[in-house]
Amino acid sequence: MKTFWKRELILATVFVALLTLWSSLAGAAAVTVTWAPNPPEDGVAGYWLCYGTTSRTSPGFTRYDVEVDVRNVTQYSVDLASSTATYYLAVISYDTAGYRSDYSPEYAWSASGTATLVLTATAGANGTVSPSDAVSVASGGSQTFTITPNTGYHVAGVTVDGASVGAVTSYTFTNVTANHTISATFAVDTYTVTASASSNGSISPSGAVTVNRGASQSFSITPASGYHVAAVTVDGASAGAVTSYTFTNVTANHTISATFAVDTVTSYTVTASAGSNGTISPSGAVTVSSGGNRSFTITPASGYHVAGVTVDGASAGAVTSYNFTNVTANHTISATFAVDTVTTYTVTASAGANGTISPSDAVSVTSGGSQTFTISPATGYHVAGVTVDGASVGAVTTYTFANVTANHTISATFAVDTYTVTATAGANGSITPGGVTSVPRGGSLALTITPAAGYGVADVKRNGGSVGAVTSYTVSNITANVTVDATFVRQFQIHITTTGEGTVTPQVDGGVP
Repeated sequence: MKTFWKRELILATVFVALLTLWSSLAGAAAVTVTWAPNPPEDGVAGYWLCYGTTSRTSPGFTRYDVEVDVRNVTQYSVDLASSTATYYLAVISYDTAGYRSDYSPEYAWSASGTATLVLTATAGANGTVSPSDAVSVASGGSQTFTITPNTGYHVAGVTVDGASVGAVTSYTFTNVTANHTISATFAVDTYTVTASASSNGSISPSGAVTVNRGASQSFSITPASGYHVAAVTVDGASAGAVTSYTFTNVTANHTISATFAVDTVTSYTVTASAGSNGTISPSGAVTVSSGGNRSFTITPASGYHVAGVTVDGASAGAVTSYNFTNVTANHTISATFAVDTVTTYTVTASAGANGTISPSDAVSVTSGGSQTFTISPATGYHVAGVTVDGASVGAVTTYTFANVTANHTISATFAVDTYTVTATAGANGSITPGGVTSVPRGGSLALTITPAAGYGVADVKRNGGSVGAVTSYTVSNITANVTVDATFVRQFQIHITTTGEGTVTPQVDGGVP
């Protein structure tokens, strides 16, 4: 008997369509067992017939009393001792490697001639079927199963022999004359939150909203334009004039309802004023409806600029426009202006070796003006970095100072272009330096090709083209990326010796792959 015991297998569970037990007469010891074969694609090499007087459903069960390797047959007779004991039988398939499938459904045989049948009960997650697993029932007997969902769940469906019998909580097999299966599935309990809104507003989501037990559900209450939330009631109790509400840990049905009311129209005044040498528009006492918006434009006279804008006595900066939004109170806005002063600033531009910046040196820029600089590397070089007022702005090739109101510096540095030499060696040898090596533009890189003991250089290729079976190679005047690949070949010597007169010239064969 094979001793390798494995329940998780590469084989599918044995496909036992029918397991029949019979004897020539009641109480006889000879019992013939037949079963349907596995499909050919399962690669079954044979079967084990397993039986004993203990059911596989018994506590502490590990295996049957007897396991017989019946080879690749689907019928086998066993000699069961004449007694009143009930024998339990099942079949296992195995492949050519000895891997075994799970047991087939269990069948029972009684020496008394009374057939014992098996009812297999299974339950999905979140509930139980009792009794469960394989339940033995005498032929003609009955068996009741109780289906119990976990807390917060309900029976979704029960199937008997693959056919639905509804979402029942119990089922009884009567006058059992064949094996059967019963299986139950369960689903989480759900509750309904009924959401409604009066006219002039909405609630979202609305209608009958399904919520899983223990979950949360949020609602948004939105009044129409010109209206506001008057009240929100939850399960008939006021939750206030809120614009959102969340039900948490839902374990019952709920209702939520929102009502809305028209806004009361009220006017407020924004008093706008401007000092000399500029204007504000509109100006004076400006009427604004409650919740409305109003923009103001501040314009300096020629040769002047906005010195400052104050809103309700607080500075809003030297802005040229200001917008009041959702007005619900009176406000003031005031602007002052100052004469322009013509000022120039200096941008000092410099470049390191191998490149230029244009314009360069000390460049004068009118206050508030802009100035663009172009950074150009020499041939074979690139911009390494540009700093403005000592801070890096990256390896840019142009930079613009906008709205200049102070002196500045700009400086550029350059670096030589570099390329890579990627050197690789095949088996039985090496190349030095190997891997990726950076080389400045126009530079060179010497490579050493070293075969392993007993091997020679077969070929060295540069960018795919052969440069011969060399042991050193220099890549010179590099202006692009280069690849160098070395391969090696096996070498051997033939030694010839003679006796007597004559001479021998040793020869070394070039190598054999």
